[in-house]
Amino acid sequence: MTQKRAMILIDGDNLSGMERILGVRIDLAKLRDMLLEGREEYDTTMFLSLPAKGDATPFAGRIGVLRSKGIRVVAMRRSIKMDADGKEYQVGYPDGLLYTHATSQFEHFDVLILVSGDGGFQYLLEFLSKKMGKRVEICIVPKMTSWDLQNTAHRVWNLDWQEMLNRVKLDSRDAGANGETSITPAPTE
Repeated sequence: MTQKRAMILIDGDNLSGMERILGVRIDLAKLRDMLLEGREEYDTTMFLSLPAKGDATPFAGRIGVLRSKGIRVVAMRRSIKMDADGKEYQVGYPDGLLYTHATSQFEHFDVLILVSGDGGFQYLLEFLSKKMGKRVEICIVPKMTSWDLQNTAHRVWNLDWQEMLNRVKLDSRDAGANGETSITPAPTE
């Protein structure tokens, strides 16, 4: 029997929310190793949006470390638009890039593992599962995850389970050793 090849795609904005809810920082190298479960890694990529101005993102100080651990980071800077009332809002989230990456690479992996609870990815999982015959798994915090997304996945990795969280959280002593810096998330309105 041949070893299954897994592609792990991380929605960085959603992961940032998971870290806030759980009150810990996730060591993505540990998370990757846990999710692979002995499967061959085809690709691990985090898709991240950067604010239109500045670098205030929870992952700003971690990007170099993630890349050094073999986790590709695709960052997209949002832009500012004006609505009809003259109020500014930001556009340019990288969800479309994640979709494109998964669908353009489908012949190279057997299992897609999505680290996100964003219900907008339900159609991607359905396409890969039903049309392309791929196994799809999600790694989530249930209280911030679409119910439909959970029902679409073949397997749900629940980061809210203490045992699993203990395996992947970034210890404060590990943060310094890994060269990671503490970044305060940008305030949300």
